[in-house]
Amino acid sequence: MRFKHPPERTNRNALRNGINLKKAWKAGEMELACILAVALALAAAGPAAAQQTNSLPGQPPIVTNGQVLPDFTFVQSTWLQAAGGAGAKQSYTDFDLYNFLINTECLEAEFDAWATFGVPLHPSLVAGGPPLIGAARANISPELLPFAQETARDEAGHVRLIRSAIGGFASPCPLINASAFADFVGNAVVLKFGPQYAGPPFFDPYANDVTVFIAIWSLEEIGATGDKGITVLIENATLRDGAAGLASSAGYQSAAQRYILWERRDQPVPPFNLTVAQVVEAISQYRDSLDGPQNDDQGLFFDGGINIVPTDGNGVTFSRTPQQVLSILTFGSKDGKGGFFPNGVNGRINLPCPLGPVYGSTRPGTVYPPFDGTGLADTNTNERLGGIPFQPRPPTVSQPPAPDTGAPPEANFDGYLSPSPGYPPQTGYSPPTGYSPPSGYSPPSPQYYSPPSPQSYSPPQYAPPTYGGRYRKKKGGEDR
Repeated sequence: MRFKHPPERTNRNALRNGINLKKAWKAGEMELACILAVALALAAAGPAAAQQTNSLPGQPPIVTNGQVLPDFTFVQSTWLQAAGGAGAKQSYTDFDLYNFLINTECLEAEFDAWATFGVPLHPSLVAGGPPLIGAARANISPELLPFAQETARDEAGHVRLIRSAIGGFASPCPLINASAFADFVGNAVVLKFGPQYAGPPFFDPYANDVTVFIAIWSLEEIGATGDKGITVLIENATLRDGAAGLASSAGYQSAAQRYILWERRDQPVPPFNLTVAQVVEAISQYRDSLDGPQNDDQGLFFDGGINIVPTDGNGVTFSRTPQQVLSILTFGSKDGKGGFFPNGVNGRINLPCPLGPVYGSTRPGTVYPPFDGTGLADTNTNERLGGIPFQPRPPTVSQPPAPDTGAPPEANFDGYLSPSPGYPPQTGYSPPTGYSPPSGYSPPSPQYYSPPSPQSYSPPQYAPPTYGGRYRKKKGGEDR
């Protein structure tokens, strides 16, 4: 290799000009430092820029439901809401959305546990929250008690799910007032039928089958729409799947409760002496009046026919934002305190405003076009009380309430609510006490199974085939 200048000469030139080089370095020192800092910043930003959107640097992402997500991490979700034509941007994390659900699920679980089993939630699920105001066990008939207790178990499981998902970030249960049912149902009936129903006496959710199922249903349906509304706001796919499970579970329960109420639609509801159908319609209209201008609530009748699954014209169930849910449960309170939550709810989402956009049944902000038809070839398919009407059932014969003996042994409710529920060990069978076999009876001797003795196996003798006629090998070893 040839040099433009020999190495010895280059070194001499460098030594001769050493002072100039030092001066040049000092002059460009700051500039080089800036360039170096920028280069280091770009180098550091490279891995971050290449990191998947929903993963953490240094941790391998996982793929869940088509999204790349880190395991057990919770990403931030931004939610744009609009109210009355004015935009209001609020930023909530998935923690905040799940934490809001603690409040509503505690309300349902605490009331259902007391009404159906006569016991509170397990302390680990209440997490230091205050006891329920107005707690009592309801007079539920043996016919409906198992279903009501199943609902209570499910609601307790919902609280456990949320606490397991976000751990120590979950708030304790808030102060809950079950006595507010008197005002909730009373306000609804007065709004629908007039001030003569203002009371006293007041609505008692624990009085009988219809009153307790009206109370359970009125909360369950709020939960079903609220869980669905939160589901679409959650970014983490694992948490979103959990919220969707809460919504579908509440949907199943509220539909079954509607059918129970539908079967008893003509029974009187104390103390109003109005029918179940009338009180349910009043509650539906009252809830609808508290969550904004949209129409997203329905009674037991729609278009004159049965309405077990309240939906829009496309057969899709409704959704509510957390603010809309809170507005209903606090009876329209502006500061988020009152009704079922005298001191408000815990967490960052604690005000019932803005109520959110007008939406029918999907992600808040999306509106389905109105649909008035049936979607069937024969348009004369609307169910109506005419022609062949729904025959009113005769009043159900009243049954005495289940004896108040505490939680039934088969329920094992306290064990179910434990942080790590266990199952009783299976013991061997023993005949009931006092049992003696008939005289002269002797049990048959047990027959023991003996497997057949193994047969020694000998493989068949193999003989290579013989070839007739002329046979020879081709070049290269192939048969011909």
